[in-house]
Amino acid sequence: MKCSPILFFSFLFYLLSFPLLAQVEAEKGYYIFPIQTGKTNFLSGTMGELRPGHFHAGIDIKTKGVTGLPVYAAADGYISRIKISHGGYGWALYIAHPNGSTTVYGHLLSFNDKIAQEVLKKQYQEKSYTIEMFPDPKDFPVKQGEVIALSGNSGGSGGPHLHFEIRDKEQRVVNPLSYGFKEIKDDTPPSAVRLALRPMEIDSRINHGFQWTDWPLSLKNGHYEITDPIAANGKLGIEIMAFDRLNGASNKNGVSSFELFINDSLTYQHHLDLLSFVESRQILVHTNYEIEKLRRQRFAKLYLDQGNHLAFQQQAYGDGTFWVEPDSTYHIRIRMTDAYQNKREVRFTIQGETPDRSEIPGMDKSKAPYGFKLAGNILKYWEQKPADEYKESLLYEGHARRIKTADYSNENSQYYLIDLYDGIPDSIKISSNTIRPPFQIEIPAASNINFFHKNLKLKFTKNTLFQDLYLNTDYQYDEKLKEEIFSIGETTIPLKSNFYAELKLQQAYEQEKAAVYRKVGKGYSYIGGTWEEEKVIKFKSRSFGQFTIKYDSIPPKIHPIIVNNKKCKFRITDERSGISSYNAWINDQWLLLHYDYKTNMIWSERLDKTIPLKGLLRVEVTDQIGNKKIYEKHIP
Repeated sequence: MKCSPILFFSFLFYLLSFPLLAQVEAEKGYYIFPIQTGKTNFLSGTMGELRPGHFHAGIDIKTKGVTGLPVYAAADGYISRIKISHGGYGWALYIAHPNGSTTVYGHLLSFNDKIAQEVLKKQYQEKSYTIEMFPDPKDFPVKQGEVIALSGNSGGSGGPHLHFEIRDKEQRVVNPLSYGFKEIKDDTPPSAVRLALRPMEIDSRINHGFQWTDWPLSLKNGHYEITDPIAANGKLGIEIMAFDRLNGASNKNGVSSFELFINDSLTYQHHLDLLSFVESRQILVHTNYEIEKLRRQRFAKLYLDQGNHLAFQQQAYGDGTFWVEPDSTYHIRIRMTDAYQNKREVRFTIQGETPDRSEIPGMDKSKAPYGFKLAGNILKYWEQKPADEYKESLLYEGHARRIKTADYSNENSQYYLIDLYDGIPDSIKISSNTIRPPFQIEIPAASNINFFHKNLKLKFTKNTLFQDLYLNTDYQYDEKLKEEIFSIGETTIPLKSNFYAELKLQQAYEQEKAAVYRKVGKGYSYIGGTWEEEKVIKFKSRSFGQFTIKYDSIPPKIHPIIVNNKKCKFRITDERSGISSYNAWINDQWLLLHYDYKTNMIWSERLDKTIPLKGLLRVEVTDQIGNKKIYEKHIP
């Protein structure tokens, strides 16, 4: 059976809060809390929380670090869906209710006996641990408060807990905390950590320079603030790093609502009350993906960036960006509200100033004599040779040459800004230094484009990109590692969907044991690929980075833990490409194996538990490249 990748799907979709809250208010009391009912509970995750690659749906309920607690049906209904997967929600149940809603219970340890018996039969019928069932309403009717399962840690869970969702008639996830469960206590307002400003156009300035800038926030007099006014000019966007805590728990959860006021005028708002699974990856443009990659800090944008089509703001307020005019003062308030209506504000002031071509000290310090950085479509480059007069740089594009004067300077460097919409220069000369921007082509978002460059072919579909891309690629041969390395794009650029690549290799490979891998940190992640010719391999990827060809000729390892008449348990591992499939047979009869990728454990479950495991046991584990390991033992 194939190991499913960890799937975590969720997507933020905002409807105006008034209709939703009216619906919630009318149905309070319809559901009971699904675990430890009537007792105070604590959460490790809340609705709409910003997670890597997705918005969190529903709530995560702590189970005191243990598994096996009774899980109750939140309301009358019937089991409408049963799913077992290696990742995602692991062992999960879905209950359809008479009011048209559905409740979801994830990361379970086991199902109640009636459900478990039918699931086990289905697994043996399909000879697969992973299954999905859609029972008829008459198969598994349930009453409110009935035990349907035991809590666990299955699937993509980081520890024992119950994942719980309430979905509406359209299978969108509604915030369970809106239903007034008394088991959850919260009188703690949200917290803000840092605030950032982003220049949105080439003439925008923050403290007289063109750079994304952030500040720590201080809590004073009941609100967060930046003490000193910020000098700025032009079109800006605001980003915030914030979290919420509930009573009795130290977890940093998500903030339900943000409202941005500029001089007391509501400019932007969003409410994390309703989630849809259609476009989960749009969180990658709702947050600052580059900063998350570089600094491991997650800033939410209080504006709509290119590629963000999440309808969580009222269009009457525009896209959330705003203009700062010289000699004007802007008093900014950001109101944060959690699901229990606890509120707290962030306050600061922006003073509009005409850029005086003198940036504040200390910005963009670098040991290199010159450098460049791309921000959207604006290329910023600099030279560390300050002078009394602003120097000119020469831009070469094809046979054309144009002169560009420095836009501003500080005590260290002179800075230049150009808009790549006007063309990508082949080279830039400042004094005796030459900068060669690596960008080879502009690829507009939502377009189908094929790109050919030396020993590389790339295909971008209309669904690949969130935002316009200035693509850079490179090829190197690492003499030390004896590896061909293909660099495609920047890891700080998020992708909506796959791009397709064809590598024309310079070296010959033993194709049966060779595949494409992407460099991740100090290691490598298996990609795979299809060999087309002796030195041509095709693959697809949903992340940019460095790609190379690596061998995997080592089969997986099978380490027996328990092998007896009642149960077989093994630890399985693979050093490079990863586990692809696993199976077991007892006297040539297929034997179900459970699998937990987090612990690398597989263990048996018999269809008829009265029949002992006796005879020849055969366990077979295969990795992604096709290497196979077989374990055999005769059980007396």
